[in-house]
Amino acid sequence: MRTILCTIIVFCLLSVLSLTSSHGAVERTFVTGSFGLFLDGKFAGPVRSAKGGDVVAQLSSRTSGNVVGKVVSTSRVEPLVIEMAPAVNEALFRWISSSIAGAGKSANIELVRYDSLGKALRTRHYQQALLTGLAVPALDGSDRSVGTLRLTIQSSRVSYRDGGSSMSSQGKTAPWNISNFRVLLDGLPTNQLKKLGSLTWSRTISSGDAGPVRNTSPSLGAMQVDDLALETYDSTKAWRRWFASFVLENKSSSKYRKSGSIDLLSSDMTTVIASFRLQNVGISALRDTSNESMV
Repeated sequence: MRTILCTIIVFCLLSVLSLTSSHGAVERTFVTGSFGLFLDGKFAGPVRSAKGGDVVAQLSSRTSGNVVGKVVSTSRVEPLVIEMAPAVNEALFRWISSSIAGAGKSANIELVRYDSLGKALRTRHYQQALLTGLAVPALDGSDRSVGTLRLTIQSSRVSYRDGGSSMSSQGKTAPWNISNFRVLLDGLPTNQLKKLGSLTWSRTISSGDAGPVRNTSPSLGAMQVDDLALETYDSTKAWRRWFASFVLENKSSSKYRKSGSIDLLSSDMTTVIASFRLQNVGISALRDTSNESMV
């Protein structure tokens, strides 16, 4: 029997994208991070990697005679980008969920760096931190690689101190593999889904007017979710019927859109670690790949 591998591009409206989590999954092995994240004074989870988040100067030029010099006109805090396992503290998930829903609630965040023995070395404290980006990695049913969520955080102020809070006894999280997922979408077959592109949410941000004020407070702008690519074996006509109706016949109003979820699963392939609920999903492209397989 010949089956054709199809790539399908879908999109959703951001205002109805939300995030929930389920905790308590039992795992035999655990991983720790070299950083720990604290949200409003409480441990939120280990961090696998962190970059950015430092204060940098904004320079301007000044001319004196025939010499052009530079002076510090203001400063800004770089975006902090961290990667964490999806099974993290419930309070962090609530902050992520409210941010995606458009609330734009700020939080006080501490990023603590630890040595190999778990001793706190240095702490960065971010005041009025806002979530400006969330990315779920590309998913692949045949790839056992460990996956993480990528969070982008913007703050108006950052301070530093030596030492810091100790890593909680909860500072271990079960590793999650990018092959452990399921997708549900109203009336469409997803059991032969092979791959899913990265699910990426972002929000624009403005740091305010340039000038002599240091660390100006950021203000939030528009939100968006990038188009999502799905790769599936075309075993039924349901996807093609939806594409023909939605695109070719222009039946693209809200009543023709879908809802569903992307679930990240533990190793038992049943327990949901995190669920991304999608609504107002539309389809924009359906392409047959050039490679065909014989099964």
